[in-house]
Amino acid sequence: RGGMVLQIRGPMVLKTDSDPLRAAGLVVRKAMMLLNQREYPQIENLRTYERIVGPIGLPAGAVLVVLIPLAFLGASLSLRSHATARWLASALAVQILVLLPFFVTDRYRMHIIPLLLLLGAIGGKHLVVDRFRSAPIVTFSRANVVALLIGLIAVLYPLPGVSLEREDWGIAMDLGERAVRKGQYAAASVHLADAARIENRSARRWEASPSMSVPLTGHALLYAEALEKTAYPVEARAWLARAERLSPGVTAGGSRAKPGVESPLPAGAANSELRERAIVAARSGRFAEAEEMFSRLAAPSVSDSYAWGALIRLAARDARVERARRVLSHADSCGWRGTARDAHAALLIVLEGRWSEAANATRALPEDEIESDPTLKDVRRVILSRSTAIAAPRRSAP
Repeated sequence: RGGMVLQIRGPMVLKTDSDPLRAAGLVVRKAMMLLNQREYPQIENLRTYERIVGPIGLPAGAVLVVLIPLAFLGASLSLRSHATARWLASALAVQILVLLPFFVTDRYRMHIIPLLLLLGAIGGKHLVVDRFRSAPIVTFSRANVVALLIGLIAVLYPLPGVSLEREDWGIAMDLGERAVRKGQYAAASVHLADAARIENRSARRWEASPSMSVPLTGHALLYAEALEKTAYPVEARAWLARAERLSPGVTAGGSRAKPGVESPLPAGAANSELRERAIVAARSGRFAEAEEMFSRLAAPSVSDSYAWGALIRLAARDARVERARRVLSHADSCGWRGTARDAHAALLIVLEGRWSEAANATRALPEDEIESDPTLKDVRRVILSRSTAIAAPRRSAP
């Protein structure tokens, strides 16, 4: 992330210098996004869970409509009060400034909630509790009125964002994709049908948007798979045709990978989905399940080279030398060539105890190809670390 910041800092400074008013407007808009009643979900959308279990807690927008103006009133009062109260107002300002450079807003807003609650309590006390005291009578100075108005504008201003229609489509798509991953194709069909109904109302507008091409294609492929699994082959073919129209070539070419091509995606929605599920299973620690799915992808009818490498890595994890040897032999017979094949062959050499030969073979691999592939970088790291660990006691032996 540090490297990315260094790359974009220069262009950001140039854009700010060339149009300072627009830059200032964007800063104000980002600050309002932190305080506005509108949610900007990034990873998880609360409405996805509400679709399943019903309302969760109090509506966030309604709470903020009350809390933000009271907090601004409390901040105005705190600035003219004792040091502790002034610290609260200053801390809120600093926290908002710290969050401004971050692209994400949804889960980072929680950091300002404690300060908003404390300042809101001060503002609420001024409005409600002090009204029932004999003296002093609640008064509204010009600063307090301005603070209340700023708070109301910040929380109620109609900021731009994804339409509710697009958000509903995304929620239905998300639920459908989760169901497909679990093999619950009947439930997936229901959710993906909801997405299709929403999509039909805005088909022309969405299809004209370049940013929607990939999501719409993904929906068509998922829906086709769910329909096929629930015995609706005619409808499935119709959605596959739609996916092909949206992204020409996405369903073409059959399911067999070309020999010698490293890490190709299996053509066809079913194989692609199986591969993704296998990767998720491996990353979740469900290694037996992942190996079973990768074995299906490594079958002669598919011959996915990513699956060959994955099976060798899973065998290496448990030091199953014979299993890794059989997988590599099968991959070689199917035409596996290139850097990925050589890296996994070196991993097998390590498992066989030929550490020096493995280290030399690994160092001979093309550096640029290794650095551009995170998986191959991990393979090289494992080979060199095991070679070093094995070599150390041998060097120290008398």
